[in-house]
Amino acid sequence: MTPVIKRFPSVLVIIINWNGLRHLIDGLPSLLATEYPNFRVTIYDNGSNDDSVAWLRGAYPNVDVVALGHNLGFAAANNVGLRQAMTAGMDYAVLLNNDTRVEPGWLAALVSAAETDSDIAICQARQRTWDGSHAIRFRFIPEWAEAEQERTPAMPVDLAEPTPFASGCAMLVRCSALQHIGLFDERYFMYVEDVDLSLRAWIAGYRVLDVPTAIVYHRMTGSDSHAEQRMFWGYRNQLTTLLKLYQPRTLRTYAAPIIRRWFLTRNRYALRATLAALIMLPGSLAWRRRIQKTRRVADSAFLELCTS
Repeated sequence: MTPVIKRFPSVLVIIINWNGLRHLIDGLPSLLATEYPNFRVTIYDNGSNDDSVAWLRGAYPNVDVVALGHNLGFAAANNVGLRQAMTAGMDYAVLLNNDTRVEPGWLAALVSAAETDSDIAICQARQRTWDGSHAIRFRFIPEWAEAEQERTPAMPVDLAEPTPFASGCAMLVRCSALQHIGLFDERYFMYVEDVDLSLRAWIAGYRVLDVPTAIVYHRMTGSDSHAEQRMFWGYRNQLTTLLKLYQPRTLRTYAAPIIRRWFLTRNRYALRATLAALIMLPGSLAWRRRIQKTRRVADSAFLELCTS
């Protein structure tokens, strides 16, 4: 059932595409059938070579397509869209992976949840496997600034609830909140940028919600990279997030697992990532100074939501 909304705030749905033509063919029709009267879709193409842009412009001439020319990565490409949404005066922006399809009421459910309180900066849709049989959940691991994916049988759930972070696969963001918390850290390129943004929202006094009635089916085989590169980005961006965001007492609490994971390890990818994060440290400290100036609550605001 589509929620009843007294007004219909404007929404820009942002899709980043990189060689995802096969996914767009399967998922775009469901997005355009979304039961919400005030949304636009813009697809930002990260230099695809699979004819994605030509196909989109031929098959869907009413969908805005922006060819970025080369692969900016998830963070920088989404920032292009977020800036467009803010410049255009949109109320919300939604990030949506190209390898998804959606239920008709997914967007109305996200907007309805966000509209209950202006302190809600981010809402995530509930992901399900492509065949709909399982819900995809994420267990946040605070000492890693990362989450482990868990799959459980899909069950009907109604209530939105706070979550430490929202997955960038299907994430609604309040544009006015971005003025305070900032955009994605483009140094990340991809991975963990959604954790970073979500925790910055909590730190600034906003809330992040999981909205189980906003259902998105995720194929989880979209624009991917080699496993080694994914591992490097993950380790580097996790450590960078910890150093940017956590209060000193939080870092002390997790000092032992942090040292084991990034410094006392034989994992060569983790060691390379640690070196890269240390090289990035001057920029991270500049980010840290800006972020801590926005702080309204302690880390406990999101840490107390973590499950063991």
